[in-house]
Amino acid sequence: MAARVLSGVALEIHMVSGTIYIADIAEPKYRGRLTALIQIILNIGTIMVYTCGLFLDWKESALVLGVLPVLIMVAALNLPESPSFLLTKGRDDDALRSLGWYRGLPYDVQDPKQRCVFASFGMMYGVCVTYTAIAIPSWKEDPNRPFNMTDNDAGLHGSLVNIGSMAGGIIGGIVITWLGNKKLLILSQIPLILSWLVLAYPPSKLVMMAVRILSGVATEIHMVSGTMYIADVAEPKYRGRLTALIIIVLNIGTVMVFGFGLFLDWKESALVLGIFPVLIMVAALSLPESPSFLLTKGRDDDALRSLGWYRGLPYDVQEEKQLDSVFAEFGCIFSSFAMMYAVCVTYTAIAIPSWNEDPNRPFNMSDNDAGLHGSIVNIGSIAGGIVGGVIITWLGNKKQLILSQVPLTLTWLVLAYPPSKLVMMAVRVLSGVTTEIHMVSGTMYIADVAEPKYRGRLTALIQIVMNIGTITVYACGLFMDWKESALVFGVLPVLIMVAALNLPESPSFLLTKGRDDDALRSLGWYR
Repeated sequence: MAARVLSGVALEIHMVSGTIYIADIAEPKYRGRLTALIQIILNIGTIMVYTCGLFLDWKESALVLGVLPVLIMVAALNLPESPSFLLTKGRDDDALRSLGWYRGLPYDVQDPKQRCVFASFGMMYGVCVTYTAIAIPSWKEDPNRPFNMTDNDAGLHGSLVNIGSMAGGIIGGIVITWLGNKKLLILSQIPLILSWLVLAYPPSKLVMMAVRILSGVATEIHMVSGTMYIADVAEPKYRGRLTALIIIVLNIGTVMVFGFGLFLDWKESALVLGIFPVLIMVAALSLPESPSFLLTKGRDDDALRSLGWYRGLPYDVQEEKQLDSVFAEFGCIFSSFAMMYAVCVTYTAIAIPSWNEDPNRPFNMSDNDAGLHGSIVNIGSIAGGIVGGVIITWLGNKKQLILSQVPLTLTWLVLAYPPSKLVMMAVRVLSGVTTEIHMVSGTMYIADVAEPKYRGRLTALIQIVMNIGTITVYACGLFMDWKESALVFGVLPVLIMVAALNLPESPSFLLTKGRDDDALRSLGWYR
């Protein structure tokens, strides 16, 4: 159990580093896609875990997955520190070289894979969270398992990672201001590697749970880092697509774990998934530090080189600097909407048991139907990340956020009164699409209005609120059945819509439409 806690901590730290690194080094036109890529890879990680479960037992899976942090660490060693971090340390020349490593000097669009390095780290989050779904069934079927786990132990094994994620979001948002994106990302792989090894060879139940918490912490730190990196280096017009990419990769990681579960047992899956942190570490070694971090350390020349690596030199940042000084606190409004995503994903965990116990349920669902009901939302999330990253460039954050609440409200009503099994599955896909669009809008709003020194904490707040949403769902499950829960959760989109009506459109979007006066008024609303 302790190991599960530890894994949650390390995983969240891991996520913070990667997300902020992307925000720091990516060209503006690629930030949206790279951020979305994180979510895609996250789902790939999920599929991979389930695939491992088809061939490996719980111990082998843990060993295989423990290789991932090692690979991530090795990969990160080849990456330069983020330009922003170097600037904050007064290493202006290093920041410039870091930026030039990514973008070239003079400016030239380099290999797209350099833009996807940090977005791909979203897979680690999906892998960590989803691992329990394939490990527990394999564990129970393994006659050589180290110890037995009750149903309560199994539930704790799956949910403890969210506790670690909450802590990781806070830790990542704070330490990134003095460590920088690159170092934080690399260091977060160490506890992740350790957690996968412990999951493959758990000495006791307590240690296993502890590393789950650690993995949650590390992956959340990883996510914050990558998201902030994108927000730092991407042009405003591309941030939406790159941020959406994070969510897409995250869901790909989730789906991948389920795929591994078809072929690997709990141990084999853990060992295979442990390779990811190693790969991430190796990849991160080749990245420069983010320009914003370097600037906060007084390393102006390093920040210029870091920025030049991504965008080329010369590069005029005056227009973006006008937006960077917006009060960060108002980003909390949009970060709070992350709860909707967690509620949508977690709803099945309380709905299916209640459904099976309800003698008046509209129809029966097999175990396969129940599994599909829970996982199909990830398919919608992949599509939603792509759609949200594209349409936000012409709809804007505010309109996209408001419009996404309409289908969300509809999905909750259908889940409360499902006419058929097919319709129920269809609205689960729809809910995945709309919640992902919802997440893209909120994340990009924060990246648009927050000052660089606050971005890390506000981005971490998104992950914290997401985990609060998960806990809220489980709490509701203690008092309400599947229908009552759906109706209660259906109120959230309405509240979000009402709140969003009072917000001005983002300044960056207004500037891209040539509405300079409106952008100034929007900026004045926050300041």
